[in-house]
Amino acid sequence: MLYDLYSSSPLEQAAPIWEKLTSQIARSSEAIRDAVMNRALDDLKKREKSTTPVLYVVMHIIKSEMKESSPSYADKLCEMRNLTGLLYEDLAFTKKGMKLVRDSSSLECDSYLNELKQRLENLVVLMQAGEKARDTICSTTAVNYLWRLFVVDAILTTERDLAFMHFRQLGKVRNLSAQGIITEFPVGEFLCMELIPTLQVDYLGHDAFALIRDSINIRYSMLSKPVTPSSLKLISPLLWALALNYTDETVGLDAVTLLVDIYMRENSEQLMVDLIESAAAYALAGVREMANGESAPSLGRAIVILQTFLDRAALLEFGPEPVEGVPGSAVKIRAQISIDGQEQISAEFTCHLKSTIREIIAKVARIVHTHTRIIPHTVRVLRGGKEWTDSKDKTIEALGSGQIESMSFMVRSVRVLCQRGCSQAFNRHSYCFVGLPIDVGK
Repeated sequence: MLYDLYSSSPLEQAAPIWEKLTSQIARSSEAIRDAVMNRALDDLKKREKSTTPVLYVVMHIIKSEMKESSPSYADKLCEMRNLTGLLYEDLAFTKKGMKLVRDSSSLECDSYLNELKQRLENLVVLMQAGEKARDTICSTTAVNYLWRLFVVDAILTTERDLAFMHFRQLGKVRNLSAQGIITEFPVGEFLCMELIPTLQVDYLGHDAFALIRDSINIRYSMLSKPVTPSSLKLISPLLWALALNYTDETVGLDAVTLLVDIYMRENSEQLMVDLIESAAAYALAGVREMANGESAPSLGRAIVILQTFLDRAALLEFGPEPVEGVPGSAVKIRAQISIDGQEQISAEFTCHLKSTIREIIAKVARIVHTHTRIIPHTVRVLRGGKEWTDSKDKTIEALGSGQIESMSFMVRSVRVLCQRGCSQAFNRHSYCFVGLPIDVGK
């Protein structure tokens, strides 16, 4: 009776009934709980009343069972009552039922978006409640369905933002092997390699770019999958478009950083040459457009790409950064960094006990660049006020972590980067875009 009363009442008047209903469910037997759930799922399927309160009841019972049921209560519902199918049908029904147009009032739009957001959150809860539910929600079929519903057939542009926030959550789902090793991230990779490249750049906001960045970082860092020409062919046109043309400055510059990072991860001379030649071509095209009195919106970003590459190439001279340690094999470094005897930076980072002093210096060089955009020329290590004279190839483990947990560094900077800091591949092609000294006639 309480369920019927709650599900038939306007939400703004149903709070007292909700408290009584949830309290009663908590004290009831499994049979009564199942009876309430079955009534709710029947109403969800019939859609003869508002499904919002019905969904509150369904998800409340699932959440209450998450820590107690084995096998998963949610998986039983997915198998016996097609719960995931009902939730997706309800999403489509909600979109169709709102019948919004683009000039709807802000109140209508907010209500519509809140309804959709709540239903997407329900899918995340269900995904966390059972393995079968997770596999269904993270399947390419389900992702394609939501892509069509929220991205292709969006009524409001903000629907796409909701979708990409949801996809980011799905993209973080990890499939583990029996040894606990991550085997794949199918959602993020499928979206990045198959669906997102089909969109116009203007459709991609912060959350869409974050999804791209997450997926690429997972693919190349956690899965140790190398950058290959075939994988670059799929994703690089989109990244180039974002880096060169995206109007949001923050997303555009983040895309520049990610683009350069992808091309340089493998330390492949050919990939770095490809990056330089592509960016140089865009820059030269922009210069010619300006010479003809045309606007050249991508020129500035092309120069930023080249300068970012120059910075990163210079940092390569310091060698690789230290690997982060896991508990039991890690030490926290507290670094005090002085730049040209003036600017002071305090930084903390964790590294493996097998890391060398040389790798720590490389880390400090990158910290300086991140904080100041300055390229260090030299990094001197101080311990107890005296310069480090021991071998820089000694490990933290060999030295004893107590000696290096608190270290000082003196950095001499290079404020104008010249070819000294470029990689061999860059030098050989004789490009120098600092200050853009290029001949537009060539």
